[in-house]
Amino acid sequence: MPWFQFDRLDQVAEFLDHAEQQWSDRETARYLLRATDEDGDIVGTTAFGPEWDTRRTGSGIVLAREYWGREYGLERACAFVELTFEQYDLDAFYTTCATENEPSRRMIEKYVDRYDGRHEGLLRQHSERPDGDVTDQHRFTILREEYEAATADRETLAFDLEW
Repeated sequence: MPWFQFDRLDQVAEFLDHAEQQWSDRETARYLLRATDEDGDIVGTTAFGPEWDTRRTGSGIVLAREYWGREYGLERACAFVELTFEQYDLDAFYTTCATENEPSRRMIEKYVDRYDGRHEGLLRQHSERPDGDVTDQHRFTILREEYEAATADRETLAFDLEW
């Protein structure tokens, strides 16, 4: 993966145990992303993290570099945006990306535009990476009213769902 990897098997087991507990507690749903070709190789991971008390959710993605630009992130994000408003009845979807990550920013702008959301601004010294570096982040949001206006004339949730 582009900015983190496990060095030992016990780290993988700890990550999986933590992900399983978050799933059970309905805190975060983590998913593997697979290639769309017949091999279905694992190409990344993503998370959907509802914040029930504040009635919003966010998501993130880690995608192998060779799969950037193939719209895996866009497809995943559209599914999560629609889940936010159609299934979980939350009021806002948000995401951020590091300022130097132009491919992610372009992908985010595509789906934020699709659902009439907006770029909120730059959050300076906002997020710490696993290596300890702290990055500036662009924040984007889609509110319920924006989503409903953008999807009033089209079908949504054209996929199966299980949590």
